[in-house]
Amino acid sequence: MNKYIFAILFSAFSLISFSQVKNPESYLSIPIIDLNDEFARQVVVDREEGQYLGHPTTVLLEDGRTILTVYPKGHGRGEIVYKRSADGGQTWSERLPTPESWKTSLEVPTIFPTVGPDGEKHLIMFSGLYPARLAHSEDNGLTWSELARLAKEKNEVNYSRIASETGQGSPTEGDWAGWVGTWKDLAKGKPGKYRIRFKDNYHSWDCCYPGVELLPDGTFVVTTYGHWEKDEEPYIISVRVRMGELDAKYKKLNNTK
Repeated sequence: MNKYIFAILFSAFSLISFSQVKNPESYLSIPIIDLNDEFARQVVVDREEGQYLGHPTTVLLEDGRTILTVYPKGHGRGEIVYKRSADGGQTWSERLPTPESWKTSLEVPTIFPTVGPDGEKHLIMFSGLYPARLAHSEDNGLTWSELARLAKEKNEVNYSRIASETGQGSPTEGDWAGWVGTWKDLAKGKPGKYRIRFKDNYHSWDCCYPGVELLPDGTFVVTTYGHWEKDEEPYIISVRVRMGELDAKYKKLNNTK
């Protein structure tokens, strides 16, 4: 039995290089499952009038339902905002208190679970560059340390190209999109089973970079930012979806052709 892979794509870039698809037109021709108007799936994580909010990262705790998210108050830099969901992304807390130094972040924060050499579990939060700094939590994010500098900066930056442009000429170009297919599709450069449009983005490219969490019951919780309303600043939403729901929509779509 083939197991399908669920991949979230960036608006202009993808972690999966679809430039390797032997026939790009065939990739663009696979069906699109459009979730844009399914508002019951969409939960506003944070929005502030006149304020750019974007670039969230998430982490799912071991209880299988608590999700933490951090993101900058600004475009790619700014004061770090911190929120928590205790019910798998169905609702989100107000902005939580953070250490004073988190206001000085000049990069997008990223949050990770770690296990130390002694077996102790921690959460760490990076604020990379200007300078690279780290905060940690020993109580599942209830409290956090101040940002501490990691190392002396060097006058060089190394970049790794892990993404390639995708979606040009597609109805989902610039939108929050996803892809479903098998590992064999990826390995052999095949187009896959179907694509997903989670949300229409009113900007030509500024969107997405989503956090993706898989709950024990098979629900995907995907969290990202975008220009969801015309001429408004971007804000952050979560969408919840299961593969069975998507496959049912795909089957119904095929039956109507």
